[in-house]
Amino acid sequence: MALFKATKEGPTEEGDATAECQRVGQLLVESGQVTPEVFAATLAQANGDLLAFADGLLARHGVGRTELALAISQATGVPAVETKGIEIPAELREALDEQVVRRHCAVAVAEEGGTLVLLCADPTPAR
Repeated sequence: MALFKATKEGPTEEGDATAECQRVGQLLVESGQVTPEVFAATLAQANGDLLAFADGLLARHGVGRTELALAISQATGVPAVETKGIEIPAELREALDEQVVRRHCAVAVAEEGGTLVLLCADPTPAR
């Protein structure tokens, strides 16, 4: 998972994350996690959606979660964090609408000066 901050106003509109998918895929190819063929096929199936790209790599091609999280972190410049042991304060459990949480695979874990700190599977600016 990646850690990033967003305003309480909500997420931005979804957009094209093809460049991020390409950077993540290239990092995974260079580290030997996937072949160029797997990268290309998964990229085509994801259609520019980093979350779909990551899901495809995890579900169909056995890429490790840690390796994928680190590649996403490196490609997007958003730090990866260990999520075990994180306790979500009761007042933040409903800070985001359930549809937003499910759609964006994001959860609020803290608030700092009116800014929500989120854990998110896809930290691209579009999400």
